[in-house]
Amino acid sequence: WNKMMLKDEIVSKVNTIDDPLEVGDKGVSVSRLAPMGKARINDNLFEVSTLGAFVDPNTPIEVISIEDNKIYVKQIIN
Repeated sequence: WNKMMLKDEIVSKVNTIDDPLEVGDKGVSVSRLAPMGKARINDNLFEVSTLGAFVDPNTPIEVISIEDNKIYVKQIIN
């Protein structure tokens, strides 16, 4: 069984929001949000989620909700 066991230690962590991030903050999607992906908000990179909509990269977004460690965003339509 030792040959099949995972010997690496997982050191990743959940989003920790050290900078004050508030509902209404604006940013831009870095990757495609389908419905989760990366976004740059207040010059910081976050993993964000939409409420089911797909958002293309380099699209303006706005924070609509923050629940525990999840950040929900929506596309800003001009």
